[in-house]
Amino acid sequence: MGPGHFVVGLAAKRVAPQTPPDRFVRASEVLDILCFVFMFAGLKRAGEGSDLGYIPWSHGLFMSVVWSVLIGAIIYLFSRDRRLSIVIGLVIQPLGAGLHRA
Repeated sequence: MGPGHFVVGLAAKRVAPQTPPDRFVRASEVLDILCFVFMFAGLKRAGEGSDLGYIPWSHGLFMSVVWSVLIGAIIYLFSRDRRLSIVIGLVIQPLGAGLHRA
């Protein structure tokens, strides 16, 4: 979690001004929330491996794209707003996903 996530969430407000900014900020934190869920589920243990920032189930490039598409599709099913679902999906997908591993 960091300010970079919040900046992406707040910047998305310009693209969809009718949507409250807290939704974009929450969407920007989805991968980090999933990270904690997977840690509690036992898919990743703290201290496992040499890079604590690499958690493939949430922050891996492939899975972060999967989560983005899935959440974007769910948003579309409920809102029927294509633009909003695309923006939310892009906010979830951080630019550096999958690049955490050195």
